[in-house]
Amino acid sequence: MTSATSVSFSKAGGGALTTSSISSQTGATLGNSGAGSVSFGALNNAGGTVSLTNGGAGNVSYGNVANGAGGLVSISNTGSGASNFSSVTTTGAVTVAAATTGGGVNVSGNVSAGSLAVSGGGTVNFAGGTTVSGGTTVTGATLAGQGQFNNLVSIGAGGILAPSTATAGSQTFNGGLSLGTNSTFSWDLVNTGSGFDKVTVNGALSIASGTTSVLNIGSVASSFWNTNQSWDVFTGSFAAPSGVFSTITLSGAELPTASQGFFTWTSSDNLVRLNFTAVPEPSSMALLGVAGLVGGVYARRRQKLAKKSAVAC
Repeated sequence: MTSATSVSFSKAGGGALTTSSISSQTGATLGNSGAGSVSFGALNNAGGTVSLTNGGAGNVSYGNVANGAGGLVSISNTGSGASNFSSVTTTGAVTVAAATTGGGVNVSGNVSAGSLAVSGGGTVNFAGGTTVSGGTTVTGATLAGQGQFNNLVSIGAGGILAPSTATAGSQTFNGGLSLGTNSTFSWDLVNTGSGFDKVTVNGALSIASGTTSVLNIGSVASSFWNTNQSWDVFTGSFAAPSGVFSTITLSGAELPTASQGFFTWTSSDNLVRLNFTAVPEPSSMALLGVAGLVGGVYARRRQKLAKKSAVAC
């Protein structure tokens, strides 16, 4: 389907529908408001605004979305279905509004754009191997997945940074990362080995006061919490941030109890580490007490012997 001026298409009925590639000059509006799925071919737009919406129950899949100089690519997902993108290329801006009631926005290819703004309360997930070139801002939504971001990423109020969704993942920020006041970092511990979320930051790392870290603990044996543990969560090349996360919230299947220990965050150049400090069991404390008592008695005996030796001399 080709147009020399603009393209407007929205599928309202049920059943699946697949289209071929679409070309436009001044703008394009594509979407789905029905229960069926829609699969669009590549969209080549010469400029203006490209509006891509999903307000229905079916999924919408797009091939490469390309827009001309200075054009805006506006993505909105308010339905229960998901919006899936192969890639997005534009010299202008990309805005993504993913509603909390929606099925989310998933990107499996690169986003090459002047800027990327994410909002809406829902989740935008980048698959492993994807790259985002423009500066990225996130407010009131979740930036998830295992993408690489080559410009500054700012997580604002209500924004959530989540390297994975239920599985261990990794994100890379080559242009710096800023976690602002009232933002959240969601971290997953999947297993006791290398199964935990990792974040690489090459550039400035900023963690403002009033930030929250949510620790999602998977199926970990209770005995794991009997000893001290630590995880190098943020690594890379950055100066020590001026602060660490103000609040730690626990969520998951196998959480340590308060009597077992507590979590803390520490930071230095090139490293932000999560620590768990175990509290010795009462029986261990009792043994330590007995050992201290025996040691004290032994020390007093040595002192008495030393005094006697001094008198004898």
